Amino acid sequence: MGDDDDALETTERQLDKWEKRFFFCVFAAFATLAIQLVFEADWLDLLDWLRGAAWIGAGLSSIQLGRILRSIGRDGSGMLLRGLGCFCIAIIAVV
Repeated sequence: MGDDDDALETTERQLDKWEKRFFFCVFAAFATLAIQLVFEADWLDLLDWLRGAAWIGAGLSSIQLGRILRSIGRDGSGMLLRGLGCFCIAIIAVV
């Protein structure tokens, strides 16, 4: 019984960790967009790549969340779709 509780606690910590990473990446993506829109400088084109990298990080975090959910018997397909959506947004941000 104790091992199951420890495993569940570890899984919950992993879920929290990856969820925080996902939201940090989404925040970073929107922050770079806001900075680029406010300052409108040519050298800020580098932020397109940083925003794309942030969306890729959000996608990877979301896919990892789905894998963790699937490992505990819950449906993680929504996280996979969210991750694929983040990858599509990353491509749009860079192009």
